[in-house]
Amino acid sequence: MTRQLSTFDNKYWGPGYTISRNVQGSYPRARNTVVTGSYPSPASIYDRVDEGNRWYLNTFADCYLGDFLWGTAMQTDRKQTLRRRQENWDKVLEELIDRGIRDKVFPDIPDVAVDRAMRHSSSMVQRLLVRIENIEIQVIFWMIRMMFNHTNIQRIATWG
Repeated sequence: MTRQLSTFDNKYWGPGYTISRNVQGSYPRARNTVVTGSYPSPASIYDRVDEGNRWYLNTFADCYLGDFLWGTAMQTDRKQTLRRRQENWDKVLEELIDRGIRDKVFPDIPDVAVDRAMRHSSSMVQRLLVRIENIEIQVIFWMIRMMFNHTNIQRIATWG
């Protein structure tokens, strides 16, 4: 990935923007466990977005809300970067999603609650968009298969 994580200030740096981790400090243990010291570091959360082919499927189940939203914002940013290569992409929707996951810049005043709500909604919209695109592809393949099958049925009917 062309992005970087600044371990000094826990910011995910993209070209000309940042996505800040809104959590101050660390939790004693991971979510849904009693093992002390098991909470993931910001670097390990970042690494999950930068690893292998299954990076988009990571659920951040061991993270609390702030880090969960930070992780999904980084996933969304990476997915958006891949999507920009498409010609028929809605530029307004792209800008809405980008503004929702990225840090605010002056004169917009940072607000943790607003940032969390925006990251949540932007990540959800982007994931729904991916699902819609996958359904579109399935429908296209189904239509092609049906056209091919219909052509074969017509040929068989004319032979008999």
